[in-house]
Amino acid sequence: MENEKIEKLNEKLEKEFKEFCEVLKTKTPEEIIERAYEITVKEELKDELINMDLHDKEIEIMLGHNDLLTEFYHDWLDCDTPLGESLRENLQESVAIITRYYENKPKDKER
Repeated sequence: MENEKIEKLNEKLEKEFKEFCEVLKTKTPEEIIERAYEITVKEELKDELINMDLHDKEIEIMLGHNDLLTEFYHDWLDCDTPLGESLRENLQESVAIITRYYENKPKDKER
C-alpha cells in the first residue's frame, strides 16, 4: 500500500512539474531565462521528494495538497542557506579532489 502511495506522489510531482514547464513554454525566451532558477530548484525539489523516506501520513497530506512544488519552492526561497553556499562547499570539495588527483598523477617522462 505504501509503495502505491509513493508512486501516486511521484506521479503528482511529475505532473506538477510538467504543467509548470508547459506554462513556461508559452513565455518569451527572456521570461524563461528569468525563471531558470525556479525551474532548477523545482526539479531538484521534485527529485529529492521522490527519494525521501517519507511517512505514510506525510505522503497522504502531500497527495491532498495542491501545487506542492510551488509551496516548497517558496519555502526554499525563505530558507537561510542560499544555494550559493551549498554550491561553494561542493566546489571547494571538487577542487580539492582534482588537485589531489593531479598532484598524485605520475608525471610524463621528459623526452
